[in-house]
Amino acid sequence: NIENLRKHLEKRNHDNMIKYLSRISELLENPDYIGINPRERGRSIEYVIQLGENVLIGIKLDYKNEYFYIATMHEISQLKLNQRIKNGRLKSLTT
Repeated sequence: NIENLRKHLEKRNHDNMIKYLSRISELLENPDYIGINPRERGRSIEYVIQLGENVLIGIKLDYKNEYFYIATMHEISQLKLNQRIKNGRLKSLTT
């Protein structure tokens, strides 16, 4: 639910991500990087899209109710992005 995600972003002070809410489907279809959060192995997928800023979208699986949902959406610094690429947490989908 987009409205719940909007509230989450506002609560977490990720207001700069609200401008991307209308483009979520497009962003998820065309990520630059994809990976798995090691602390949530098997339950969480991370997408990173490089726009004017690096946008990380975290998708989680709700096993009990058997559906995926957007758990978070926030900016990730270039330093963190580079570290996650280097350690293999994120893989490039562009060439």
